[in-house]
Amino acid sequence: LAENVANSDPAAAGALVDLTRSLVASIRTQVAIVGFWGNATKQDEMRKSVKRQLDDSHLFDYGDLDELSVNIVDVAKANQRKLQ
Repeated sequence: LAENVANSDPAAAGALVDLTRSLVASIRTQVAIVGFWGNATKQDEMRKSVKRQLDDSHLFDYGDLDELSVNIVDVAKANQRKLQ
């Protein structure tokens, strides 16, 4: 999806970079909480926050946001050491 957005419009590509930076900053803040990955409620809150940010960007179709936000949280979990 991100490749489609980035390839479709140069302005959208810049917006995607900005969105990515914002998401990474937000995720870093949230995962810094001790015990974050053991707390399903906190993880769900982060997923909802990611979905809101994706929706606010207007870069993706609303129907894709649930799957995309879950994927982003999964990637964050897989790369949790890099986010510290």
